[in-house]
Amino acid sequence: MKERYVEALISKLDSWINKNGWAGYDPYDIMGLPLCIKLQRATSKTQIGLLFGKFAFYPIKHYPLASRKIFLVKKKINSKGMGLLVGAYSRLFEATNDKEYLLNARARADWLLENVSPNYPGLCWGYPFDWQSRVFIPKNTPSSVVTTAVGDGLWILGKITGEEKYKSACVRICEFLINGLNVTAIDNKTICYSYTPVDRFLVHNANLFSAEFLARIGRESGNEEWINLGIKAGNFALKEQKSDGSISYWGGNQNHSPPDHRDCYHSGFEIRCLWGLWKATGDERFKNAALRYLDFFYQAYIGSDGTVMTFPGKKYPLDIHSCAEAMLCPAVMSEVDYGRFKHNINNIIKKSAELMQNDNGSFAYMAYNPKRIDRTPYIRWGQAWMLRGLAEVLFVLKRDSKITIKM
Repeated sequence: MKERYVEALISKLDSWINKNGWAGYDPYDIMGLPLCIKLQRATSKTQIGLLFGKFAFYPIKHYPLASRKIFLVKKKINSKGMGLLVGAYSRLFEATNDKEYLLNARARADWLLENVSPNYPGLCWGYPFDWQSRVFIPKNTPSSVVTTAVGDGLWILGKITGEEKYKSACVRICEFLINGLNVTAIDNKTICYSYTPVDRFLVHNANLFSAEFLARIGRESGNEEWINLGIKAGNFALKEQKSDGSISYWGGNQNHSPPDHRDCYHSGFEIRCLWGLWKATGDERFKNAALRYLDFFYQAYIGSDGTVMTFPGKKYPLDIHSCAEAMLCPAVMSEVDYGRFKHNINNIIKKSAELMQNDNGSFAYMAYNPKRIDRTPYIRWGQAWMLRGLAEVLFVLKRDSKITIKM
């Protein structure tokens, strides 16, 4: 794969993002409407209820744009999408030295710093819609996942520009992670950070995002306490890593309904966080865990022809989020696994683009089979993640002349 092929995909997607503007729909925005929240609560308790729920939500699933117009769902700016785009445009500036990308990164970063979730310690961000999980999470409730996605983008931008406001924002994000989230003590060397301040979830990817970010900024700022907290939170993942290298979505006694759930994008999150924990702490346990998990990732989610699978060994349904992570995770890990990255990234990008990229440059949401594809271009879920993944691949290709991939 030539660099210009990746650049062409990025150019088309970037053009769509600029034409669309910052606001957009989200797969979960309509599910946050009061009626949908009530239906979710009413239908989640029994098997009959679950079947009724599938029937009730059929129009939303199959007619996403029409249903949003009927229910007057407005397009909104999503902080997580903005954070991902800060990271993507920052990486693109690093790769190309195109100052337009830097302007795009700065504009979104400054918006984020002006639009934080109020009344919480430090700096934090959440989703702009209500969300019914195992507990009800009101809109704009800060999330560890959203906040660390923003933090990652600000950190990359701060490293590039040297601007203190982005660096200090990362420190204040750590203040939220420590003082705003709930902490479950597993044992005297192991903790788990909650997803939000209103839950006590044991969710591995959310906990690892907090752990890695604390360790990373702790290393940067010389804060040993934050590094140690990152290690203690990372220990929870190590305790629950399976013999095949994978880690389930839910941890501890919450690993049910469904049990041992795994998918491509959450797996990629966890691998990258474990790798980041090793780089921040020097603890070889995290490096070894990341490499074992990466072996599982390739075997479970990447076909021999580059086909991406959202669930282990299943071609469909394919989620655009998985396509993005199938680029981002191997790119981040390419420094230790050049050969496998070189062998797979060509087909991963080509297959994903052929199936999922729309004519206007945006990317579809979900492929249920080759002929039934939901081509809704959700910004946070699809466009921001795809630009972030493609940007990281281009950054690696430009950074290291050893990596040459033929089209």
